[in-house]
Amino acid sequence: MMPRRPPRLADRLLHRLASGPRSLSLIGDLHEQYGRGRSASWYWRQTIKTIFVGLASDLRRHPFESLHALCAGWGAVLLYNAVILSPIWWLFQRIALNSETMRRSVVFPGTRILLAFIGACVVGRVLVRFHSERRAVSLLLLVVAVIFTGLPRLFSLSVDAWGYSNYRLYLGMQIVSVLVPALGIIVGGLSDERPADHNLLTDGGSSPDQFVQQ
Repeated sequence: MMPRRPPRLADRLLHRLASGPRSLSLIGDLHEQYGRGRSASWYWRQTIKTIFVGLASDLRRHPFESLHALCAGWGAVLLYNAVILSPIWWLFQRIALNSETMRRSVVFPGTRILLAFIGACVVGRVLVRFHSERRAVSLLLLVVAVIFTGLPRLFSLSVDAWGYSNYRLYLGMQIVSVLVPALGIIVGGLSDERPADHNLLTDGGSSPDQFVQQ
């Protein structure tokens, strides 16, 4: 009889985002309990709990490393915007000036969104290459920073859209422009096939095994 395999997506997230002491042994315990008859929903709950417990532990015990990851990721975002995104978008705008159809089509705003997504994927992947041991907290902090910087413009357009319907399209585009880079960072960070570096010897603290529901 073939052993039961846990949900593939949950298992991949667990291997890539779990951190803290004895994380590998915890993953093994989850596999063992799932093989004994635990449900897929139970495995998903334990996966989410394990990731957030490790994330909170990293924030509490490694604040300076977490801040370094945030600064490195934000620097990569600014560098991509200045060196690649802005010049390409400027060139595309010059080309679009000669085409009324292009300016009125979805291709015009869609191109910037696509470029932002591609850049965010690259940033996310590069970030976890240098901070793979604290992958979850590195990605989370950068995603929060990206969303936070877009909130002022989003709130301003929300007020305008409340009274003027013609602003609703711009509001929708602003929401997309905030969420797409955040999604790209997550996709890029999770696209790295290497599992997180689970440091079993140097990390102190209590074992996360206590969070597994028996």
